[in-house]
Amino acid sequence: MSSLERNHIDRVYSEKEIWPIPGDKLVCVCLANVGRSPMAEGLIKTIYPMVQTSSAGVADYAQYYPDRTNEFVIQAMAGLGIDISSHKVKQLTPDMVLNADVLVLCDTSLLLTEHPLVPHLARSIIGMPIPDPSDISKSKQTQMGSLQKNIYQTRELLDDLLRNRLKQIMIGVRQQKYKDKTINKVTYPFGIPDTIMDDKRRWQLGVDELFGYPF
Repeated sequence: MSSLERNHIDRVYSEKEIWPIPGDKLVCVCLANVGRSPMAEGLIKTIYPMVQTSSAGVADYAQYYPDRTNEFVIQAMAGLGIDISSHKVKQLTPDMVLNADVLVLCDTSLLLTEHPLVPHLARSIIGMPIPDPSDISKSKQTQMGSLQKNIYQTRELLDDLLRNRLKQIMIGVRQQKYKDKTINKVTYPFGIPDTIMDDKRRWQLGVDELFGYPF
């Protein structure tokens, strides 16, 4: 790892700094970059236009959405006066992680299982408990209606969370007030999920030997 990357990771924020900081780079991350993360990106750009916000997914879904994201997602955000119709689905890259000040993780279960190197490369990660709106266990006849309903519910959850809580959370993270809610650089402001706690011992035992990095 280069000295530039190491300096990026080791940057320490002063407690005197407030948020939003103009020019701060946020990357919103979910599984596919189809629903949660582009909605979060659109909301943060609207609420905090001075912050540089983008989004990506840990999996490659661009092949399924080559031109634009899900139409229900576009319609849901249009209901808030936010146009994300030009959003292009993309996959998270190491450069995106290295260049971000904060990753806003719209799924608290992704990083430890899908991308174990991301916590090592990232400067700061916030884990938000946002359910996947496409996680539907119903008959095919009702799936589309359920998906649309779930997307609108996800939009309302993200809108409330990002509009009313993000600033407080960001300041708390910068001032290291969530030390008891942080595992492997991922801060869970609303509490560490049970699934993450269950994986903690396996993760700590195996990752150092596998990757050779002190996490």
